[in-house]
Amino acid sequence: MNRFADHLLGRLFAWDRHDDRLDARLAVLRTQIAVKRWFLRHGSYPRTLNDLVPSLLPELPVDQLSDDDEPLRYVHNHGEVRIYSLGKNLVDDGGTQEVGNNDEADIVATLPEM
Repeated sequence: MNRFADHLLGRLFAWDRHDDRLDARLAVLRTQIAVKRWFLRHGSYPRTLNDLVPSLLPELPVDQLSDDDEPLRYVHNHGEVRIYSLGKNLVDDGGTQEVGNNDEADIVATLPEM
């Protein structure tokens, strides 16, 4: 009986982690849209995600995959704009989408430098 319970709990935790990845993708997408809207209003990208609150986002977007409810990561330098969440490996790979197994990669949205 314990093996069956362990199996069910394992499946439940796997589903929960899948749900967190979906939530992270949605948070990245919402944030990408807010950053683009900022650009359309101001002609440049925000310096930080804090600039989006409260005019475009009600609060700083949380990375659903971080252990400490850290905000999503935002990189805007050297002609590069990336918004990302930790990947399945729960390691900040700098917004890299190519980490050995792509299931492990960060969840990333990019915007073109204008």
